[in-house]
Amino acid sequence: MLFNGSDLGTKEDFESTFRTEKPLGYFIRSIVGLDRTAAKEAFSAFFHQGNLTGDQITFLNQIIDYLTYNGVMTPGVLFDPPFTDIHSYGLNGVFDQEDSDEITEIILTINKNAEAA
Repeated sequence: MLFNGSDLGTKEDFESTFRTEKPLGYFIRSIVGLDRTAAKEAFSAFFHQGNLTGDQITFLNQIIDYLTYNGVMTPGVLFDPPFTDIHSYGLNGVFDQEDSDEITEIILTINKNAEAA
């Protein structure tokens, strides 16, 4: 719909102009971010566990803030500042392996949803 090949140009025109081969959804999300409610909903299962520590809640909120601002994220950033401010090991220092894997899967799902846009 966005690329009709005439007035609006082609997908190739877009990729050439913006020098990206990433999906259009990534580009849009990089501009407008991710809806905060959608980001919170993605992590609602963790918040409903009821046994989270303060550091875990803060960490999840940092992820939500990042996604709200940037739209997508690579899981690798969870091992860099500001995510290492709570624990020097980032994600793996705040959560056990099972929860870390689940958080990573949630992030990958959010990113995959951007590809479909």
